[in-house]
Amino acid sequence: MTVMHTEAERLAMIREALERLTAAATGLFEDWQQARSFLPSGCRKLMEDLTFEQASWLGRFEREAGEGTSFSALESFEGFAANVRRLVSEHAASPLALVGEVFESDDEERLFFRRWKNFLDAGIGTIARSFVIDDIIFAGQIAASMRLVGLLRRITAEWAHLSPEHRHQLGIDFRENAQALSDAYGTASSADFILMKDRFADRLKGEFEGFLEAADHPVDETDRDAVIFRAASERFSKGVIATVKSVVTQCERGGPEAVRAFGLTLDAGRMFLELPGGDETAEYCRRTLLPRLERLLESV
Repeated sequence: MTVMHTEAERLAMIREALERLTAAATGLFEDWQQARSFLPSGCRKLMEDLTFEQASWLGRFEREAGEGTSFSALESFEGFAANVRRLVSEHAASPLALVGEVFESDDEERLFFRRWKNFLDAGIGTIARSFVIDDIIFAGQIAASMRLVGLLRRITAEWAHLSPEHRHQLGIDFRENAQALSDAYGTASSADFILMKDRFADRLKGEFEGFLEAADHPVDETDRDAVIFRAASERFSKGVIATVKSVVTQCERGGPEAVRAFGLTLDAGRMFLELPGGDETAEYCRRTLLPRLERLLESV
């Protein structure tokens, strides 16, 4: 499998894909909300055009499933979002947006509005919120956790070079940010949550590096803040390892088609497993899971 030459380039590719997915889904949801604003006047042609566009795209996406990569799926979704934006913008600029519909009977009018209201309530907006290219989401989760776990391991290793005051301040800030992440879990979209975790790692890294000193300070292994950082590192690590194990098993069963479909995830998983440090579980997975993953990447 062809991959980017450096870890930084590969991580940047994952982040770019995640940002593109987020932008397309957000734009699609906003355009869909604008389409709702045209009810009840002048919306018959727009609704018919949107219905056709949605059905056509879902049909294409289903036919193409399993044939391409996550990038081809992303491009398909971006194309769909662009077509919806064009249709809504064209309608907004046309006289039809200001003209009421003419119906032959009250029953026809009620049926029309019931049909299209249901379509809008359960249509493209839902797709925008729930559409997931698993490979991009999984790879984004692993990449964000990789940065955070690597940083937590580094903080633990450099604990002696932090003053007691700075250790305590770092612990407070970590707990506050971790609580914000916990509060967002289940409410933010997968892509937004991953980007939040990425920004969390950026803030923590900047603060930690600003606190580092050349001098050594006594280390108490039972110190509450030290325990929190070690436990957080292990918890995040176990979550990623569980994801990587699941994808590796799925790809071993699914063959080359599955490996191509989860290429980004496998590459991100390899980078994570190669991350230095960690507990006995991390070391065990480096010895056992990493070879299985590398065989998959070499198989296509």
